[in-house]
Amino acid sequence: MADERPELSRRLSKRDSRVIRDKEKVTKLGEKLRTLGERSTFHGIDVLLEASPGWPRRTVLIILIIMCFTCILNVSHLIASFVNMPVSTVINDEKANFTFPIVAICPDSPFSIERVSQDEELKNA
Repeated sequence: MADERPELSRRLSKRDSRVIRDKEKVTKLGEKLRTLGERSTFHGIDVLLEASPGWPRRTVLIILIIMCFTCILNVSHLIASFVNMPVSTVINDEKANFTFPIVAICPDSPFSIERVSQDEELKNA
């Protein structure tokens, strides 16, 4: 086995072993980011990952950054306009002087409010 890979037979320096560990970490991070991009509901990351390297990827990245900035700007504008225009609600707790029926009567029903108010049994229900 040592004859097949002579670079593994020599002892690695601390710097070389650190470089190898860092490359493994970067590879794992890249895999996790790709998985996140493929499963993300944030539209644009999957397009960015699928774009070919070079100008197409840079163009997609620029468009994605502009869209994120525009989204943040619009949401902050909506929040600012909501905060600057307060809604005032007046609740009047006085009771009205009318008899509210216990049974709600449908307008298509053959019963009328007059008939219900005339019947003593329904009136006291």
